[in-house]
Amino acid sequence: MEAYVHAVTEEAEDRMHNRVRPLEDFLRLRRLTCGGAPTFAFLEFGLDLPNEVICHPTLVSLTKEGVDLLLIVNVSPI
Repeated sequence: MEAYVHAVTEEAEDRMHNRVRPLEDFLRLRRLTCGGAPTFAFLEFGLDLPNEVICHPTLVSLTKEGVDLLLIVNVSPI
């Protein structure tokens, strides 16, 4: 949660100062603010998945890719 709050604050400062980040920096920040990780966490509630499933490299990779899909379609125009 702390990373999300920090990232949202950074985005607000960027808007306030009309700062445009380089693409990689923007994507790093946007991955934290698009809401993907908390959304996927809510989807896991009640599934009682063992830790070895949640931490499995394939599932971790799929989650990261899902977050990237969300951030691409969830960018509002400036």
